Amino acid sequence: MEGIDLVPEFIESARARFPDVPFRVGSFRDMDFPDKALHGVLSWYSLIHIPPDEVPMALEEFARVLAPRGQLLLGFFDGPPGTPFQHAVTTAYYWSTEHMGHLLAEAGFRVLEIDMRQDPGKRPHAAITATVR
Repeated sequence: MEGIDLVPEFIESARARFPDVPFRVGSFRDMDFPDKALHGVLSWYSLIHIPPDEVPMALEEFARVLAPRGQLLLGFFDGPPGTPFQHAVTTAYYWSTEHMGHLLAEAGFRVLEIDMRQDPGKRPHAAITATVR
C-alpha cells in the first residue's frame, strides 16, 4: 500500500495520521508504477480538480497500473458532466455516473457497482467501483 498526492501538505498530513503507510508526492497523470503492478486504486475525489479533457488520460493510467481483475474505487460529485464549480481549494467539476461509466468503459474498465447519496444541504455524491477488463 502506498499513497500519492500532488500536494506536499496533504502528504505531510497523511503521514502524520497513518505513520505505517508510505506516502509520496506524485501524480495520477503519470504514476510511477510498472504496468499491472497494483491490485487496487482509490481515487477518492481526486479527479474532480482536473480539467474534463484530462480525465480519460487519468483513467487510462489507472487501467495501466492495475493488474487483471484489479479494482478502482472512484469518488466524485454527481451532476452535469464537466460542469465547473468553486470548491475549497480550486475549481472542481461534476460528473454524472452515466458519463463517468462511459469514460471508464473507454479506458478498459467494467463497472461493478454504483453508489449515490444526497446529504441535505450538500452536493450529490457518487462512487463507482470498477475492474480492469
